Amino acid sequence: MTSCLNCGAVLSGTSTVISGKWACEFCGEENRGVDEEAARAASGSGGRAMRTFVTERPTGSASSSSPSSSSSSSSSSSTASYPMIVFCIDISGSMDCNVTSKGKATTMTRLGCVKKAVLAQLEHLQKTSPGTIAVILPFASGLTVHDTAGKANHVPGDAMNSMERLLRVGESYRGQCKAGIGQNMKQVSGVVSGLRTEGCTALGPALAVAVGLASKHAGSKVFLCTDGLANEGVGKVTKGKPNEYYAQIGAEAKRRAVTVSVMTMEGEDCCMEDLGTCADATGGQVEIVDPAQMATTVVSLLSKATLGTNATVTVQVGRGLFVEESAAASSSSSSFSSSSSSTAPSGQFKAVRELGT
Repeated sequence: MTSCLNCGAVLSGTSTVISGKWACEFCGEENRGVDEEAARAASGSGGRAMRTFVTERPTGSASSSSPSSSSSSSSSSSTASYPMIVFCIDISGSMDCNVTSKGKATTMTRLGCVKKAVLAQLEHLQKTSPGTIAVILPFASGLTVHDTAGKANHVPGDAMNSMERLLRVGESYRGQCKAGIGQNMKQVSGVVSGLRTEGCTALGPALAVAVGLASKHAGSKVFLCTDGLANEGVGKVTKGKPNEYYAQIGAEAKRRAVTVSVMTMEGEDCCMEDLGTCADATGGQVEIVDPAQMATTVVSLLSKATLGTNATVTVQVGRGLFVEESAAASSSSSSFSSSSSSTAPSGQFKAVRELGT
């Protein structure tokens, strides 16, 4: 590998070597005695070269230093390690309806499918990531945060119409949510098994409380499962009219390095445009699933590892080069912006990408 003596840039397929001289595209330094065989090797067949760099979670990093890091590679590859996961579970009256799977009626209710899926995920977390803090937050007309100490904390009704106050309520429960799922699996699974349907759908308030709670640990996850339109408290949706609240709570979650993913059932009308805005803003996912496949989907939604939070990537390129944004990048919550650099030699620019999670 041949590098510039001044800035360390690597000779590539776009570099020009004439009579053993290479003028670095980045700093302009004239490098002499460059092996022309190395130049030809760098350019491959002589055409335009392209290199792909894949960022991976480093082994033994802080984000994977929980007890789960000692798990077998086959287990750890299927579930990412999150500091905290808040399971926001819709228990409104409509969740008591029986589900239809592949066109056939079943005896399982919507809530029953969700409970089965969440319990399966909790068991998986217990084995592969026992240090992950799992919090259950069921919502109907009201909200209850089941902390890891075994207490059911009811969110004050007069806070339901204020995002700022709901965020503070979530923050206030942080000190009560410390134990990993490896320590309190029996307690958490008991809460899930005991959920019963009631009331309306305070989806918007549940999101705000969950984000406030999860933001104690950067890189945490909010997992939301619902079957209907938000019709209680802040974020109440009128069919056909976008609600800006979900963009606002999505931006707040991104600022706090919290990822929001959403799962709902096929054939249900649950304001996915609004919920999708929130998920996209945080780098989360949205899944509309067959209830029979719900357990598999939950594992998939929680398998996307967080490589970093609130990061900025700066790419500085030389004359005649550009940064091409991929389709994957353009569909995510972050984007590249180009700007001239006062510190870069004439003709260069730098592309800056701000990353949420």
